[in-house]
Amino acid sequence: MSSAKEPVTRRFGNGLTVLIKEDKSHPVVSLQYWVGTGSMNEGHWQGSGLSHLLEHLVFKGTAHFSGQELARKVQERGGHWNAYTSVNRTVYYIDGPAESWQIFLNLLTELVFFPTFPEDEMEREKEVVRREMAMYADDPDSGCAHGCGNRSNRCLFHFSLSFIRRIKASAFTMRLCAELL
Repeated sequence: MSSAKEPVTRRFGNGLTVLIKEDKSHPVVSLQYWVGTGSMNEGHWQGSGLSHLLEHLVFKGTAHFSGQELARKVQERGGHWNAYTSVNRTVYYIDGPAESWQIFLNLLTELVFFPTFPEDEMEREKEVVRREMAMYADDPDSGCAHGCGNRSNRCLFHFSLSFIRRIKASAFTMRLCAELL
């Protein structure tokens, strides 16, 4: 018999929606911020991958903690954190022991609402994004290998050629994406 309850949803005046689904069958928690913006919200840079790059940079530090301090605080409490960007959202999450939920919530809030976007990390993260793009382009099971000709599914992270040029991607990567777009 499951001890899961029906989800409770509350929408606040500022647009924040909180969804809680309690399940006491396991002593774990998954805290997530679903930010209602993704590659389709990049305005003039739509499809450039800017949302994905910002997602990476958020983990590099906040107003109160360095990226290393945040990672250490999550890990020393048995937590795992990560994020992903899609067409219409960016999701940041921490999974871990339920007893640490308040600490995890504070750290996740710090990450999402107080990032510093250190300028010295920008080039490194562009390189990470380039490697991820190449990795998915070479993976026959990735979304990039299946149907990249479809504009809504072009390359996993929705990079445009202009963004690829800005991050100085290799000629091979530019040629690959040119063929896929």
